Amino acid sequence: RYRLNNGKTILTLCRVVIVTGRTHQIRIHMASIGHPLVGDSKYNPVCAKSDLTWCPRIFLHAWRLCFWDMKNKHHEVRAALMPDLEQVLRKLQLIEVDLGNDSNP
Repeated sequence: RYRLNNGKTILTLCRVVIVTGRTHQIRIHMASIGHPLVGDSKYNPVCAKSDLTWCPRIFLHAWRLCFWDMKNKHHEVRAALMPDLEQVLRKLQLIEVDLGNDSNP
């Protein structure tokens, strides 16, 4: 978990694995459980404008894509986090989480 500039808002960096890869699947599901993506103006319009003051775009990155082609050959592509999102992470303060402590954010 992270906090921006010692503020009250708590952010969580998640690794999400999807099966179907449908359009907006991650964005819709995260918003539906009350955890919209940073900078997502479609599914989090209330916070998206203020998010853009410290994050230049929606914080969503596919670090690995895998698929099987029509000849049943497996393909995997990996991509490092883009510099703009790396810079955003450097702005955040890491919060240590103690799962045994109910007062944790």
